[in-house]
Amino acid sequence: SQGMYQYIYNFPALETFGIDLTTLPSDSRIINRPKNVFSMFTLTSFTSLFVVLMLVFAIIFTLRWNSTLNVQRRKLLHSKTNLVAINERLDLATSSAQLGIWEYDLSTKRVYWNNWMCQHHGVSSVTPNFDIDTWLGLVAEDDRLVFERKLLHAIGRKQSFNSNYVVTLHNGK
Repeated sequence: SQGMYQYIYNFPALETFGIDLTTLPSDSRIINRPKNVFSMFTLTSFTSLFVVLMLVFAIIFTLRWNSTLNVQRRKLLHSKTNLVAINERLDLATSSAQLGIWEYDLSTKRVYWNNWMCQHHGVSSVTPNFDIDTWLGLVAEDDRLVFERKLLHAIGRKQSFNSNYVVTLHNGK
């Protein structure tokens, strides 16, 4: 049974123990392999292991990211639903009371009105945003100076604005 047993020897280990190569069986294979464990793996093994680990990491990251996104989406949807409901209630309240609402954007210096504010001032609700001078032009001349002073005071002090004034409609009434 020649060749039934195959002997493989690590050359550095043989050298360390002072074993003469001529004393080994004739069908022995001698390999020059370092003593560390990692030498058992080839470069392709390490590459494969690295790729598998990266895929596992990517899957875990994706699952956690999707979970986080789903939570954020649910919160956003809930917030949007609440906002729509609040807006509907505000529209109902302002319509019932025929209440005009306005907003002045300090950064763009534009005024935004709801439909009732437009109706009260005799302005088309198609373009309910314009500059402050247009609004001032709709305030009766007798009230304009007080209105403007109160508005600038409120803006300068970051306070609420409250003023009563007479509106001059486009037809002069």
